[in-house]
Amino acid sequence: MKPDPFTPWRAQKRKALQQNMLAGLSGLTAIALPLRLGWRSLWISALLGLLAWVLTRWARINRRHAAARHHGKTVEQRASALAQRILLGEGLMVECNRRVPGLGDVDLLVTGRDRRVTVEIKSFQHWGDRRADRRRERLAIEQCVRQRETLATDGALLWLPDATPSLWQRLWGYSFAGQGVALVRGDERRLLRALRCKLGG
Repeated sequence: MKPDPFTPWRAQKRKALQQNMLAGLSGLTAIALPLRLGWRSLWISALLGLLAWVLTRWARINRRHAAARHHGKTVEQRASALAQRILLGEGLMVECNRRVPGLGDVDLLVTGRDRRVTVEIKSFQHWGDRRADRRRERLAIEQCVRQRETLATDGALLWLPDATPSLWQRLWGYSFAGQGVALVRGDERRLLRALRCKLGG
């Protein structure tokens, strides 16, 4: 039986909806209390109003994160389908969305003659050129390293299909993101070129 698709953003959307409902309830209670109990309850209303504001802000953050994860999954599905077609045509074995306990899923597990490489797909359009992206880049590298160590593969590759290749990557095929993780920007043909280097074929 085919496993259910990995949809981590759905839980965040549900959480945001629950937070908005609680915020609405707190806000209505904050308005109703002084009408029912008089000005003596004003400080309670103020606390409830503050709680409503905090919950609304929290819900907004969760909605933003859910939208980002959903977009990333959409890019991953599109890119993995294109990659699978071209890699299978080259005689490579490809496993998509390999579930790994504690790590979620591995986007692509590519096997050559006697070597295996994990491929993590990200929707990033930039890498290494914006200070605001450093945390997510570090987390992506750590994710690739954990996948490589858990599955005991011969390499880990981070693929950014929507990013523009650097001059070095146009010449060599890939660069290094850090901690031994290879970085590929561009379409599935650039991914194939990097995998040939990594798989020795």
